[in-house]
Amino acid sequence: WKPSVMAKLEVFACMIIKALDIDAIRIDKSTQVTVDALASWAAAARSCATKLGKSNFYIAGEVTGGDTFGSLY
Repeated sequence: WKPSVMAKLEVFACMIIKALDIDAIRIDKSTQVTVDALASWAAAARSCATKLGKSNFYIAGEVTGGDTFGSLY
């Protein structure tokens, strides 16, 4: 993942959390990004939510492909 692209995705996630006042988000096809990229994005989204007073922000993701992917993600 190109750092400049990830930075934009993190900003967009924070914009969505703020604008829609959501307490959770679902990532469709989470295995389409690397584990490191998903971890970075999730940490940034949770950090943004925490700054907005959402200390229990929930992130769910769809993991397909069997136990191999499930054990990683």
